[in-house]
This record gives sequence, structure tokens and C-alpha cells, in this order.
Amino acid sequence: MRDVRKELSSFNGGGFSSRFTLNLDVGSTYKEIFLRTNLDNDQLPRITLTLNGDAIVDVTGEQLRMLEAYKHAAKGYTAPNGFFKIPLADLTNKSQEGQDLSGLVTLPGDNLVLEVRTAAATAGQVSGSLVPTMQADAVMGIAQPKRVLVPRLYSELIPVGATGKNKYRNYPRGPRIRRLHLNGPVTDLEILRDDVVRFESDKALQDDLLKREGLTPQSGYYHFDPLMYHFGISDLLQTAAAKNFEINPTVSSAGDFEVLFETLESLA
Repeated sequence: MRDVRKELSSFNGGGFSSRFTLNLDVGSTYKEIFLRTNLDNDQLPRITLTLNGDAIVDVTGEQLRMLEAYKHAAKGYTAPNGFFKIPLADLTNKSQEGQDLSGLVTLPGDNLVLEVRTAAATAGQVSGSLVPTMQADAVMGIAQPKRVLVPRLYSELIPVGATGKNKYRNYPRGPRIRRLHLNGPVTDLEILRDDVVRFESDKALQDDLLKREGLTPQSGYYHFDPLMYHFGISDLLQTAAAKNFEINPTVSSAGDFEVLFETLESLA
């Protein structure tokens, strides 16, 4: 077996409108982390994974379930209520190298902390005297001597001041983009690097091609997925540029919207 799946230590803390915290063992390569809870799917407003003080994962529980549905619903899979997966490595990549590339390598002396914040109790939970529970498991690979790339999963707001094409030029140059999930009225997306069009597609065509590859576009989202063909090395979108890098969505109505970024950041 290449990887090992095991239950992690117990969380500290807990309760409603509170947080569960877990200091994770280091030295191995984390591929995925699984959470199980008796709370509702919308009661995890923030989940963070912090490496040496840097939040490399910062998402909501509902965003994690959206990712699961996008990647796996076409196979007939629906995550049970209370189940959440934090994807670090891209385990759908066709090569072992592509899977290993995106895992989180941890080294001796690292400080790795998983924190899950919870929402207030519902009336039914109060009347039923529900006590929140949280369990974590992980898929882990072998230790590696050096950390070259760090996987990141986080959200940012893109300012959209007008209907039509908008230009977003503030994305930092350097990280390699695995996927963008734009949660807004996006009808077309163009990506430029050094004034060269690296991607352009309207939503109807993009959704059709994603479905052809066994993916399930989610309602309200435009999914940019250069890894849709499962080549996790050659198809990463490089953002390093000599001149400019732009993400330019065309929208049917104005108003800032959230984008969920899946990236790999080089430490070299």
C-alpha cells in the first residue's frame, strides 16, 4: 500500500459557537483529512489547517461539500450528512507523481493545527440536549526529506463593479492554480498571462466539457479546472509572469463575489 488511512487524535475543546482544535502529528505527508460530526452540514462556518502559523486551508464546511459534489457526484456518490473531506493531494490524478506532488509534506519541528469552528445550536439541538462531537481521520503517505510545494485551499472576494467583463489583476504571481470555483453570475471567463490568452470559455461550453469528464458543475458556480483531464503536473496553470496575470470574468450583474482557490505554492 502506498498510503495509510488512520484515525487522528481526539480534538480539544468543542461545543456550540466554539471551536474544536487538534494538533496534528508531523513527519508524514498528508493526502486528505476527513471530518465526521453530528452537527448539521451548515454548522461549520470555518475550518482551518495552519502550518507554522500560516493558514494553508481556510474554508467553510459547505465549501468542502460543494467540492465533493463537483468532483464525485457524477459517480453516484453523495457525502453523508456530517461528513467533510479536506482535499490536499489530488488523488484523481492519473500518475502517482501527480498525486504525490500535491500532498502536504510535513517535517520534524513543524506545527500543524486543525481548527473547526462551530455555529450556534438550533432549537431542535437545544431541546434534544445535543452535545457536538468531532472526529478526524487522514490519508497519509510516507515521509519526505524536503517540502517543495504547499497545497492551499482558500477564498477571496473578487470586486465586480459593473456588468460585463471585469479585470482582476491583484492575484499574486507565483502559485500554480489547480482550480478556481467562482461563486457568482459568471457567464464567461478569460485568463491572461503576459498578454497571451491562456484560457477563455463561456459557461455553457465549460459546463458541458466538465460533465464529459465526469465532473458535476454546481449551481451558481463557474468552475475553471485545468486538471479536468487528470494530468496534475503538466496542466497546472502557472501564474508567474514577466508582465501581467489577469483573471477576467464576464458577469450578468454587478456585485463582488467569492472565489474558492485550489493552488500549489512553490517554496523553491
